[in-house]
Amino acid sequence: LEGPNAQMRVEHVEISFRFADGTADAQGRILLISPWGTLTNFGGLPPADNLPQFPHPPPNPRASWPVLPEAWQFSSVQHWGEVATGNGGVWTLIIESDDDRLLMDWDVVFYGILNNDPPVVESATLTPTGQTFDDVPLVVNGITASDPEDDDFFITVQFQYSPNGVNFFDVGPLMSLPYDKADPSSLEFSLDPSFVSAGNLYRAQVRGVDRKPGDALTTEIVIVDSRPVTVAEDGQFYYYDATLFINPQPPADQPVFAINEFSQGLSGNKEWVEFMIIAQADYRGWSFGNSYAATNDIIFNESEFWRTLVPGTLLVIYNGTDRDTLLPPDDYDPSDGLVVVSGTNTNFFTPTPPPAWPPLTFDPSSLPVDPFVWPTYSNTDFSSVVVNDRFSNPLIGLSWNGDGFFTDIGQMIGNMSAYASSTDDQGMLDPYNWFQQPAGECDAWGDQLRDQ
Repeated sequence: LEGPNAQMRVEHVEISFRFADGTADAQGRILLISPWGTLTNFGGLPPADNLPQFPHPPPNPRASWPVLPEAWQFSSVQHWGEVATGNGGVWTLIIESDDDRLLMDWDVVFYGILNNDPPVVESATLTPTGQTFDDVPLVVNGITASDPEDDDFFITVQFQYSPNGVNFFDVGPLMSLPYDKADPSSLEFSLDPSFVSAGNLYRAQVRGVDRKPGDALTTEIVIVDSRPVTVAEDGQFYYYDATLFINPQPPADQPVFAINEFSQGLSGNKEWVEFMIIAQADYRGWSFGNSYAATNDIIFNESEFWRTLVPGTLLVIYNGTDRDTLLPPDDYDPSDGLVVVSGTNTNFFTPTPPPAWPPLTFDPSSLPVDPFVWPTYSNTDFSSVVVNDRFSNPLIGLSWNGDGFFTDIGQMIGNMSAYASSTDDQGMLDPYNWFQQPAGECDAWGDQLRDQ
Protein backbone atom coordinates (compact mmCIF):
# COMPACT_ATOMS: atom_id res chain seq x y z
CA LEU A 1 0.00 0.00 0.00
CA GLU A 2 1.19 3.49 -0.82
CA GLY A 3 0.11 7.07 -0.26
CA PRO A 4 -2.48 8.02 2.36
CA ASN A 5 -3.78 4.42 2.53
CA ALA A 6 -0.45 3.18 3.85
CA GLN A 7 -1.37 3.97 7.46
CA MET A 8 -4.87 2.50 7.27
CA ARG A 9 -6.01 0.49 10.28
CA VAL A 10 -7.48 -2.57 8.59
CA GLU A 11 -10.91 -3.91 9.56
CA HIS A 12 -11.26 -6.63 6.93
CA VAL A 13 -9.87 -7.64 3.54
CA GLU A 14 -11.87 -8.67 0.49
CA ILE A 15 -10.33 -11.14 -2.04
CA SER A 16 -11.74 -11.80 -5.48
CA PHE A 17 -10.29 -13.97 -8.28
CA ARG A 18 -11.17 -15.50 -11.68
CA PHE A 19 -9.80 -18.59 -13.39
CA ALA A 20 -9.74 -19.02 -17.16
CA ASP A 21 -13.14 -19.36 -18.80
CA GLY A 22 -14.45 -22.91 -19.27
CA THR A 23 -12.25 -24.54 -16.61
CA ALA A 24 -14.01 -27.02 -14.37
CA ASP A 25 -14.41 -26.40 -10.67
CA ALA A 26 -11.59 -27.98 -8.69
CA GLN A 27 -10.28 -28.14 -5.18
CA GLY A 28 -7.97 -25.38 -4.06
CA ARG A 29 -7.18 -22.97 -1.29
CA ILE A 30 -6.76 -19.24 -0.74
CA LEU A 31 -4.58 -17.96 2.11
CA LEU A 32 -3.91 -14.37 3.16
CA ILE A 33 -1.14 -13.64 5.66
CA SER A 34 -0.87 -10.09 7.07
CA PRO A 35 2.43 -8.38 7.99
CA TRP A 36 1.56 -9.13 11.60
CA GLY A 37 1.17 -12.87 10.99
CA THR A 38 -2.61 -13.00 10.99
CA LEU A 39 -3.68 -15.80 8.60
CA THR A 40 -7.03 -16.05 6.90
CA ASN A 41 -7.91 -19.39 5.24
CA PHE A 42 -10.69 -18.49 2.83
CA GLY A 43 -13.14 -21.27 2.21
CA GLY A 44 -12.28 -23.48 5.19
CA LEU A 45 -9.94 -23.95 8.14
CA PRO A 46 -7.07 -26.45 8.31
CA PRO A 47 -7.23 -29.25 10.87
CA ALA A 48 -6.39 -28.20 14.41
CA ASP A 49 -3.08 -30.10 14.39
CA ASN A 50 -2.01 -28.29 11.22
CA LEU A 51 -2.48 -24.65 12.31
CA PRO A 52 -0.30 -22.23 10.26
CA GLN A 53 3.02 -20.87 11.42
CA PHE A 54 3.85 -17.65 9.59
CA PRO A 55 5.58 -17.14 7.19
CA HIS A 56 5.16 -20.72 5.94
CA PRO A 57 1.81 -21.75 4.38
CA PRO A 58 -0.11 -24.25 6.51
CA PRO A 59 0.36 -27.97 5.71
CA ASN A 60 -3.32 -28.27 4.92
CA PRO A 61 -4.04 -31.72 3.48
CA ARG A 62 -5.28 -31.32 -0.09
CA ALA A 63 -8.17 -33.62 0.68
CA SER A 64 -9.65 -30.94 2.94
CA TRP A 65 -9.39 -28.15 0.38
CA PRO A 66 -12.73 -26.71 -0.69
CA VAL A 67 -13.92 -26.71 -4.27
CA LEU A 68 -13.12 -23.39 -5.93
CA PRO A 69 -15.45 -22.20 -8.68
CA GLU A 70 -14.38 -20.34 -11.78
CA ALA A 71 -14.79 -16.98 -10.00
CA TRP A 72 -15.31 -16.22 -6.34
CA GLN A 73 -15.14 -13.45 -3.74
CA PHE A 74 -14.17 -13.86 -0.08
CA SER A 75 -13.93 -11.57 2.94
CA SER A 76 -11.75 -11.84 6.05
CA VAL A 77 -13.04 -10.93 9.50
CA GLN A 78 -9.92 -10.84 11.70
CA HIS A 79 -7.72 -7.85 10.95
CA TRP A 80 -9.28 -5.32 13.31
CA GLY A 81 -6.86 -2.49 14.04
CA GLU A 82 -3.80 -3.80 12.20
CA VAL A 83 -1.79 -1.06 10.47
CA ALA A 84 -1.69 -1.97 6.79
CA THR A 85 2.01 -1.30 6.30
CA GLY A 86 3.22 -2.13 9.78
CA ASN A 87 5.80 -4.76 10.72
CA GLY A 88 7.49 -4.72 7.31
CA GLY A 89 4.34 -4.08 5.30
CA VAL A 90 4.28 -7.32 3.25
CA TRP A 91 0.93 -9.05 2.68
CA THR A 92 1.15 -12.61 1.32
CA LEU A 93 -1.66 -13.99 -0.87
CA ILE A 94 -1.57 -17.69 -1.81
CA ILE A 95 -4.01 -19.07 -4.40
CA GLU A 96 -3.64 -22.74 -5.31
CA SER A 97 -5.92 -25.04 -7.33
CA ASP A 98 -5.86 -28.60 -8.64
CA ASP A 99 -5.91 -29.44 -12.37
CA ASP A 100 -3.40 -26.65 -13.17
CA ARG A 101 -6.09 -24.07 -13.85
CA LEU A 102 -4.92 -20.74 -15.26
CA LEU A 103 -5.52 -17.78 -12.90
CA MET A 104 -6.69 -14.88 -15.07
CA ASP A 105 -6.92 -12.06 -12.50
CA TRP A 106 -7.24 -11.37 -8.79
CA ASP A 107 -7.99 -8.35 -6.63
CA VAL A 108 -7.47 -7.41 -2.98
CA VAL A 109 -9.48 -4.61 -1.35
CA PHE A 110 -8.63 -3.34 2.13
CA TYR A 111 -11.37 -1.85 4.31
CA GLY A 112 -10.57 0.18 7.40
CA ILE A 113 -10.02 3.57 8.93
CA LEU A 114 -7.47 5.96 7.50
CA ASN A 115 -5.14 7.85 9.79
CA ASN A 116 -5.96 11.46 9.09
CA ASP A 117 -3.69 14.50 9.09
CA PRO A 118 -5.80 17.64 9.52
CA PRO A 119 -5.86 20.46 6.97
CA VAL A 120 -3.27 23.23 7.20
CA VAL A 121 -4.16 26.92 6.89
CA GLU A 122 -1.25 28.76 5.25
CA SER A 123 -2.59 32.31 5.22
CA ALA A 124 -5.55 34.47 6.20
CA THR A 125 -6.08 38.21 6.48
CA LEU A 126 -8.26 40.20 8.88
CA THR A 127 -9.55 43.37 7.22
CA PRO A 128 -9.58 46.30 7.52
CA THR A 129 -5.94 46.01 8.49
CA GLY A 130 -4.21 48.06 11.16
CA GLN A 131 -6.98 50.26 12.56
CA THR A 132 -10.71 50.62 11.93
CA PHE A 133 -13.93 51.94 13.48
CA ASP A 134 -16.57 50.12 15.49
CA ASP A 135 -19.26 50.55 12.81
CA VAL A 136 -17.28 48.58 10.21
CA PRO A 137 -17.58 44.78 9.88
CA LEU A 138 -14.41 42.78 10.45
CA VAL A 139 -13.78 40.36 7.60
CA VAL A 140 -11.45 37.37 7.29
CA ASN A 141 -10.49 36.61 3.69
CA GLY A 142 -7.45 35.70 1.63
CA ILE A 143 -7.54 32.20 3.11
CA THR A 144 -5.28 29.59 1.56
CA ALA A 145 -5.26 26.05 2.93
CA SER A 146 -4.54 22.47 1.92
CA ASP A 147 -5.20 18.94 3.13
CA PRO A 148 -2.41 16.30 3.21
CA GLU A 149 -4.80 13.65 1.90
CA ASP A 150 -6.40 16.09 -0.56
CA ASP A 151 -9.78 15.49 1.11
CA ASP A 152 -12.57 18.03 1.15
CA PHE A 153 -12.63 20.07 4.35
CA PHE A 154 -14.15 23.04 6.13
CA ILE A 155 -12.67 26.31 7.34
CA THR A 156 -13.73 27.58 10.77
CA VAL A 157 -13.17 31.11 12.04
CA GLN A 158 -13.46 32.36 15.60
CA PHE A 159 -13.11 36.10 16.14
CA GLN A 160 -11.51 37.25 19.40
CA TYR A 161 -11.09 40.54 21.23
CA SER A 162 -8.71 41.82 23.90
CA PRO A 163 -8.86 44.93 26.06
CA ASN A 164 -5.15 44.82 26.85
CA GLY A 165 -3.31 42.91 24.13
CA VAL A 166 -2.57 40.04 26.51
CA ASN A 167 -5.79 38.18 27.27
CA PHE A 168 -8.05 37.36 24.30
CA PHE A 169 -11.68 36.22 24.49
CA ASP A 170 -14.01 34.70 21.88
CA VAL A 171 -16.59 37.06 20.40
CA GLY A 172 -19.41 36.20 18.01
CA PRO A 173 -20.32 32.71 16.78
CA LEU A 174 -17.90 30.06 15.56
CA MET A 175 -18.26 30.22 11.78
CA SER A 176 -17.74 27.38 9.30
CA LEU A 177 -17.80 27.11 5.49
CA PRO A 178 -16.58 24.49 3.00
CA TYR A 179 -13.19 25.30 1.51
CA ASP A 180 -13.44 25.86 -2.23
CA LYS A 181 -10.19 24.51 -3.70
CA ALA A 182 -11.05 25.86 -7.14
CA ASP A 183 -11.76 29.41 -5.92
CA PRO A 184 -10.42 29.96 -2.37
CA SER A 185 -10.63 33.75 -2.80
CA SER A 186 -14.43 33.51 -2.63
CA LEU A 187 -14.29 32.44 1.02
CA GLU A 188 -15.09 35.22 3.51
CA PHE A 189 -16.16 35.39 7.14
CA SER A 190 -17.66 38.58 8.53
CA LEU A 191 -18.15 39.74 12.14
CA ASP A 192 -21.12 42.06 12.41
CA PRO A 193 -20.40 45.49 13.98
CA SER A 194 -22.87 44.64 16.77
CA PHE A 195 -20.12 42.38 18.17
CA VAL A 196 -17.41 45.06 17.83
CA SER A 197 -16.61 47.54 20.60
CA ALA A 198 -14.28 50.52 20.46
CA GLY A 199 -11.25 50.42 22.68
CA ASN A 200 -10.45 46.78 21.99
CA LEU A 201 -8.04 44.81 19.86
CA TYR A 202 -9.42 42.15 17.50
CA ARG A 203 -7.99 39.10 15.78
CA ALA A 204 -9.30 35.82 14.34
CA GLN A 205 -8.24 32.19 14.67
CA VAL A 206 -8.63 30.24 11.42
CA ARG A 207 -8.60 26.42 11.26
CA GLY A 208 -9.03 23.71 8.66
CA VAL A 209 -11.29 20.85 9.77
CA ASP A 210 -12.04 17.48 8.19
CA ARG A 211 -12.27 14.50 10.53
CA LYS A 212 -10.42 16.52 13.14
CA PRO A 213 -9.41 20.19 13.45
CA GLY A 214 -6.00 21.45 12.45
CA ASP A 215 -3.85 24.01 14.21
CA ALA A 216 -5.18 27.55 14.32
CA LEU A 217 -3.61 30.31 12.28
CA THR A 218 -3.95 33.60 14.16
CA THR A 219 -4.37 36.74 12.07
CA GLU A 220 -2.72 40.08 12.68
CA ILE A 221 -4.37 42.32 15.28
CA VAL A 222 -6.71 45.15 14.29
CA ILE A 223 -7.29 48.16 16.57
CA VAL A 224 -10.93 49.30 16.79
CA ASP A 225 -11.74 52.91 17.65
CA SER A 226 -14.97 54.90 17.70
CA ARG A 227 -15.72 56.98 14.63
CA PRO A 228 -15.42 60.72 15.26
CA VAL A 229 -18.16 63.16 14.44
CA THR A 230 -17.52 64.57 10.97
CA VAL A 231 -19.94 67.52 10.95
CA ALA A 232 -20.55 70.02 13.76
CA GLU A 233 -22.36 73.35 13.92
CA ASP A 234 -21.33 76.50 15.70
CA GLY A 235 -22.40 76.29 19.33
CA GLN A 236 -23.13 72.59 19.15
CA PHE A 237 -21.66 70.40 21.84
CA TYR A 238 -18.98 68.12 20.37
CA TYR A 239 -17.74 65.03 22.15
CA TYR A 240 -15.38 62.38 20.91
CA ASP A 241 -13.78 59.66 23.03
CA ALA A 242 -10.64 58.74 21.12
CA THR A 243 -9.21 55.50 22.42
CA LEU A 244 -5.49 55.62 23.13
CA PHE A 245 -3.66 52.32 22.68
CA ILE A 246 -0.33 51.97 24.45
CA ASN A 247 1.94 49.00 24.07
CA PRO A 248 2.65 47.97 27.68
CA GLN A 249 5.96 46.39 26.68
CA PRO A 250 8.91 48.83 26.85
CA PRO A 251 11.56 48.84 24.12
CA ALA A 252 13.99 45.97 24.49
CA ASP A 253 17.04 48.25 24.50
CA GLN A 254 15.74 50.54 27.25
CA PRO A 255 16.84 49.58 30.79
CA VAL A 256 13.90 50.38 33.03
CA PHE A 257 14.22 48.05 36.01
CA ALA A 258 17.11 46.67 38.04
CA ILE A 259 17.66 44.29 40.94
CA ASN A 260 19.57 46.20 43.62
CA GLU A 261 19.56 43.76 46.54
CA PHE A 262 18.36 40.30 47.56
CA SER A 263 18.22 39.21 51.18
CA GLN A 264 17.46 35.86 52.77
CA GLY A 265 16.55 37.66 55.98
CA LEU A 266 17.61 37.08 59.54
CA SER A 267 15.95 33.65 59.80
CA GLY A 268 13.29 31.36 58.41
CA ASN A 269 11.82 32.55 55.10
CA LYS A 270 12.21 36.29 55.71
CA GLU A 271 13.31 36.94 52.14
CA TRP A 272 12.93 40.22 50.30
CA VAL A 273 14.04 41.82 47.05
CA GLU A 274 14.94 45.46 46.46
CA PHE A 275 14.45 46.81 42.95
CA MET A 276 15.56 50.09 41.43
CA ILE A 277 13.31 51.95 38.97
CA ILE A 278 15.59 53.13 36.16
CA ALA A 279 12.96 54.68 33.88
CA GLN A 280 9.26 55.38 34.16
CA ALA A 281 7.29 52.69 32.34
CA ASP A 282 4.12 50.64 32.53
CA TYR A 283 4.94 47.79 34.91
CA ARG A 284 1.42 46.36 35.05
CA GLY A 285 1.47 42.63 34.48
CA TRP A 286 5.20 42.33 35.20
CA SER A 287 6.30 39.61 37.59
CA PHE A 288 9.26 38.20 39.42
CA GLY A 289 10.02 34.79 40.86
CA ASN A 290 12.44 31.90 40.75
CA SER A 291 13.06 30.58 37.23
CA TYR A 292 12.75 27.05 38.63
CA ALA A 293 9.41 27.68 40.35
CA ALA A 294 7.57 29.90 37.88
CA THR A 295 4.13 28.95 39.23
CA ASN A 296 4.85 31.01 42.38
CA ASP A 297 5.62 34.27 40.60
CA ILE A 298 4.64 37.54 42.26
CA ILE A 299 2.59 39.36 39.61
CA PHE A 300 2.11 43.14 39.55
CA ASN A 301 -1.63 43.77 39.14
CA GLU A 302 -3.40 46.26 36.84
CA SER A 303 -3.31 49.11 39.35
CA GLU A 304 -2.39 52.55 38.00
CA PHE A 305 0.24 52.62 40.76
CA TRP A 306 2.58 50.60 38.52
CA ARG A 307 2.59 53.40 35.92
CA THR A 308 3.54 56.18 38.37
CA LEU A 309 6.95 55.05 39.68
CA VAL A 310 9.62 57.55 38.72
CA PRO A 311 13.34 56.89 38.13
CA GLY A 312 15.30 56.48 41.32
CA THR A 313 12.47 54.85 43.26
CA LEU A 314 13.52 51.92 45.45
CA LEU A 315 10.90 49.17 45.49
CA VAL A 316 11.21 46.61 48.30
CA ILE A 317 8.94 43.56 48.06
CA TYR A 318 9.06 41.06 50.91
CA ASN A 319 7.59 37.70 51.92
CA GLY A 320 4.44 38.82 53.71
CA THR A 321 3.99 35.52 55.50
CA ASP A 322 7.35 35.87 57.33
CA ARG A 323 8.32 39.54 57.51
CA ASP A 324 11.96 40.40 58.16
CA THR A 325 12.30 42.65 61.24
CA LEU A 326 15.18 44.47 59.51
CA LEU A 327 12.81 46.12 57.07
CA PRO A 328 11.38 49.61 57.59
CA PRO A 329 7.58 50.00 57.93
CA ASP A 330 5.40 49.44 54.88
CA ASP A 331 5.42 52.50 52.64
CA TYR A 332 2.94 52.85 49.77
CA ASP A 333 3.74 56.46 48.87
CA PRO A 334 6.42 56.59 46.15
CA SER A 335 6.88 60.37 46.48
CA ASP A 336 9.68 59.85 49.03
CA GLY A 337 11.57 57.55 46.64
CA LEU A 338 10.90 54.39 48.65
CA VAL A 339 8.13 51.79 48.46
CA VAL A 340 8.01 48.87 50.91
CA VAL A 341 5.21 46.39 50.30
CA SER A 342 4.32 42.79 51.07
CA GLY A 343 4.14 40.36 48.16
CA THR A 344 0.75 39.28 49.52
CA ASN A 345 -0.84 42.73 49.26
CA THR A 346 -3.73 42.45 46.79
CA ASN A 347 -3.75 46.20 46.14
CA PHE A 348 -0.49 45.72 44.28
CA PHE A 349 -0.21 42.03 43.35
CA THR A 350 -2.44 39.32 42.00
CA PRO A 351 -2.19 35.54 41.98
CA THR A 352 -1.88 33.60 38.74
CA PRO A 353 -3.81 33.98 36.46
CA PRO A 354 -4.39 37.73 36.44
CA PRO A 355 -7.99 38.89 37.02
CA ALA A 356 -10.27 39.67 34.10
CA TRP A 357 -10.62 43.21 32.79
CA PRO A 358 -11.32 45.91 34.00
CA PRO A 359 -8.19 46.57 36.05
CA LEU A 360 -8.22 46.84 39.82
CA THR A 361 -8.47 50.35 41.23
CA PHE A 362 -5.61 51.42 43.45
CA ASP A 363 -6.89 52.42 46.87
CA PRO A 364 -4.12 52.82 49.47
CA SER A 365 -6.70 53.24 52.27
CA SER A 366 -7.71 49.59 51.99
CA LEU A 367 -4.96 47.03 52.11
CA PRO A 368 -6.38 43.49 52.19
CA VAL A 369 -3.87 40.68 52.60
CA ASP A 370 -4.14 37.41 50.68
CA PRO A 371 -1.82 34.47 51.51
CA PHE A 372 0.00 34.21 48.18
CA VAL A 373 2.80 31.73 47.73
CA TRP A 374 6.21 33.38 47.89
CA PRO A 375 8.75 32.16 45.29
CA THR A 376 11.00 29.41 46.57
CA TYR A 377 14.63 30.56 46.89
CA SER A 378 17.35 28.18 48.01
CA ASN A 379 20.56 28.69 49.99
CA THR A 380 21.97 25.31 48.89
CA ASP A 381 20.77 24.62 45.34
CA PHE A 382 20.90 26.83 42.25
CA SER A 383 18.38 29.62 42.37
CA SER A 384 17.61 33.01 40.82
CA VAL A 385 15.44 36.10 41.02
CA VAL A 386 13.98 36.61 37.54
CA VAL A 387 11.99 39.66 36.39
CA ASN A 388 9.56 39.12 33.48
CA ASP A 389 7.52 41.62 31.50
CA ARG A 390 3.79 41.10 31.08
CA PHE A 391 4.41 38.87 28.10
CA SER A 392 6.51 36.48 30.25
CA ASN A 393 9.74 37.57 28.59
CA PRO A 394 12.64 37.39 31.08
CA LEU A 395 14.36 40.79 31.27
CA ILE A 396 16.85 40.68 34.13
CA GLY A 397 17.87 38.18 36.75
CA LEU A 398 20.20 37.48 39.64
CA SER A 399 21.61 33.93 39.99
CA TRP A 400 23.51 32.05 42.65
CA ASN A 401 24.66 28.56 43.65
CA GLY A 402 25.39 27.48 40.10
CA ASP A 403 22.33 28.76 38.27
CA GLY A 404 24.45 30.85 35.89
CA PHE A 405 21.70 32.05 33.53
CA PHE A 406 21.73 35.66 34.72
CA THR A 407 24.11 37.88 36.70
CA ASP A 408 25.86 35.14 38.68
CA ILE A 409 26.99 36.16 42.19
CA GLY A 410 28.45 32.74 43.02
CA GLN A 411 27.78 30.81 46.23
CA MET A 412 25.17 32.17 48.63
CA ILE A 413 24.50 30.47 51.98
CA GLY A 414 21.64 31.03 54.39
CA ASN A 415 20.80 34.36 56.07
CA MET A 416 22.94 36.38 53.70
CA SER A 417 22.23 39.49 51.65
CA ALA A 418 23.69 40.31 48.25
CA TYR A 419 23.78 43.89 47.00
CA ALA A 420 25.06 45.84 44.01
CA SER A 421 27.57 48.66 44.28
CA SER A 422 27.53 50.61 41.04
CA THR A 423 26.92 54.09 39.73
CA ASP A 424 25.09 52.98 36.56
CA ASP A 425 22.50 50.38 35.65
CA GLN A 426 24.85 48.43 33.37
CA GLY A 427 27.28 48.02 36.25
CA MET A 428 24.57 46.24 38.21
CA LEU A 429 24.72 43.47 35.62
CA ASP A 430 28.41 42.85 36.35
CA PRO A 431 28.98 40.09 38.96
CA TYR A 432 32.15 41.89 40.12
CA ASN A 433 29.98 44.75 41.39
CA TRP A 434 28.00 42.46 43.68
CA PHE A 435 28.93 41.85 47.32
CA GLN A 436 27.56 39.72 50.15
CA GLN A 437 27.18 40.32 53.87
CA PRO A 438 25.23 38.69 56.70
CA ALA A 439 21.65 39.91 56.50
CA GLY A 440 21.90 41.79 59.80
CA GLU A 441 24.88 43.84 58.61
CA CYS A 442 23.74 44.80 55.12
CA ASP A 443 22.42 48.37 54.84
CA ALA A 444 22.96 49.05 51.14
CA TRP A 445 19.96 50.94 49.80
CA GLY A 446 21.23 51.79 46.34
CA ASP A 447 21.93 55.44 47.13
CA GLN A 448 24.88 55.57 44.73
CA LEU A 449 22.71 54.68 41.76
CA ARG A 450 19.66 56.63 42.94
CA ASP A 451 21.69 59.84 43.14
CA GLN A 452 22.48 59.53 39.45
